Amino acid sequence: MGEGRGASMQRVMPRMVLREGNRRQLPDQFGQCWSQSDALADGLTLVTSSYQPLKPLVEEAETAHSQPVLVMTFGLNGESNYSEKRGASMMFRQQHVTIASFHHSLGERYYPERQKVDQLRLLVSESMLERYIGGAATQRLFGDYKLRQHAYSRVAPVAQQHLHALQQAQGDMLSMHIHALNLLAAHRYLFEETREAPRLHPQDVVAVERARDWMVAHLSETLSLGALALAVGLSEYKLKLAFHRHFNTTPGQMLLQLRMEEAHRLLEQGLQVAQVAWRVGYRHANNFSVAFWRYYGRYPKSI
Repeated sequence: MGEGRGASMQRVMPRMVLREGNRRQLPDQFGQCWSQSDALADGLTLVTSSYQPLKPLVEEAETAHSQPVLVMTFGLNGESNYSEKRGASMMFRQQHVTIASFHHSLGERYYPERQKVDQLRLLVSESMLERYIGGAATQRLFGDYKLRQHAYSRVAPVAQQHLHALQQAQGDMLSMHIHALNLLAAHRYLFEETREAPRLHPQDVVAVERARDWMVAHLSETLSLGALALAVGLSEYKLKLAFHRHFNTTPGQMLLQLRMEEAHRLLEQGLQVAQVAWRVGYRHANNFSVAFWRYYGRYPKSI
């Protein structure tokens, strides 16, 4: 992200940002770059952003809140970086969640040339977190209130449905609030300090990563837990335990996520519903359509 900084790099100062209500936008000379903030509840805010700069972009950012906040950034498309003046840096990437906390931060956001970067951010205040995880856990989480990155991980499979529903529920404040809280709950294991479970053996980590890769390579086949366990050399019990500890999900939920993501990609490429269904392991298009609707909240023909 740091390549090419210089004369060809666009730099945006805070005074250049255009504001109208809860929406902020950069001048058209920089490209299509905007963000919108929606207060879902006292202490819970959703920020939706979409950046597609004409040239590599650096946006100076100074962010301060009335109280410390936990920020969960979900990458929907593309990737961007943030570098704080005190030296901390974070990456935001598609299909990943980056979790950080701070009270006041001064730094720069970096966006690549012509790449579309779409993100959702949940801002959860200190007082709201105290209500859900308790004062002691919240105090450990925020520490000295400086910028702290707590996690950078793939979005939990159990959260994909809520992430997509949140994008579709724009304007429906009740639905947005419900799905936002579900996203927070699905990823709390990444930031809440609890009694640590026994770590996986490095060989088991390698095996469970191979299991996910094996799923990706065999999406069109009828898969069973037994076949998957045999392919990577683990017992069924150990495979389920490894998925829970390493991915915070089950093999079945992971398989559903992989199939739905691949189906969405193929539909965007123009393939017919029946073709897509077959390529992601569904022998009947109707069954696939129902599964797709349950996962995304809309039917495959709408893509």
